[in-house]
Amino acid sequence: MVAIVSLVGPALGPLLGGYLVEYQSWRWIFLINVPICVIAAIVGTQWIHSLGDDIQRHRFDWFGFTLFGLAFAAPCVALEVAAYENIPNQFILVLLVAGLALFGCYSYRARLIKWTVVDLSVFAIRTFRISAIGNLLSRIGISSIFFLAPLLFQDGLGKTPLESGMLFLPYALAMFPIRIFVTPLIRKLGFRRILIWNTFILGILIASLGLVQVNTSTTILVLGMIAIGALTSLQYGCLSVITYIDLPPTAKSSGATVASICQQFSIELGIGLATLVFVLFSPDMMPQHFSITSFKQSIVVMGAITAFASFIFTGLLKTDGVEMVDDEPTSSIEASEDYKIAR
Repeated sequence: MVAIVSLVGPALGPLLGGYLVEYQSWRWIFLINVPICVIAAIVGTQWIHSLGDDIQRHRFDWFGFTLFGLAFAAPCVALEVAAYENIPNQFILVLLVAGLALFGCYSYRARLIKWTVVDLSVFAIRTFRISAIGNLLSRIGISSIFFLAPLLFQDGLGKTPLESGMLFLPYALAMFPIRIFVTPLIRKLGFRRILIWNTFILGILIASLGLVQVNTSTTILVLGMIAIGALTSLQYGCLSVITYIDLPPTAKSSGATVASICQQFSIELGIGLATLVFVLFSPDMMPQHFSITSFKQSIVVMGAITAFASFIFTGLLKTDGVEMVDDEPTSSIEASEDYKIAR
């Protein structure tokens, strides 16, 4: 149910954004988030209750939080400013090096103290490590289409903002019914086979958006978005299980935190890399000189990144995830030992 509800955003977001841009003002794309967040905060305080006093509490690690936040913010800022011609390359390099250095400092410090804001020892669990890294890489290409595809549809194919948003509606709606088949497919084919081939085909489909022409029919575009939406849903469904399946109970919270960070970081990387790639393929960044070729080339590159992520999932074993059907899984026991050693 939670997974299905989370798909409402992708279904309504592009459509609402297209309407606001075409009939209201582009500023409302940002302003509309204010009342939505206020409602979410009110509902959260009413429905989400405290877990109780039996939960072990720790003093918040503000220093570690700062180190970790800056470590991830630095490369995001570097990708963002890399698209500007007046930003020197040395500054971008400094940001990237600083990010790596800060992450190294956080990792070293995390081994010396008992409790950290983000527990990286969950990466000692093989299935979690492979799933988290594969999830991050595959989402880079998936996230980029929310930036590149609307620009391609509007500036490349001449569609209005509302028409562009409506093309994402089939993408989102296709994500709902595929959820019904996720579990049966996992039981029949296994996580390894599904994630390898689904990720590769999904990357190819994203890259295939680079083949569209001005005269490409709307029907072809809709069918393409349906296929991408269906495979994206299958991807998310499998990863939402295999990522946590071997985590011992004591590591569930840490694993969820790290996985969430990887997901959000992949969105930032997807948009940042898509922007940088588009700039590299665009000889003139003036909007009136945007070329459909630049959009198409950028989408092909981002799709290739998602397709490449399929090789990450070759590290999974055919038996990974068998606890979905077995009553006495053994992989979780082995994973628990790996987690204890890493701690």
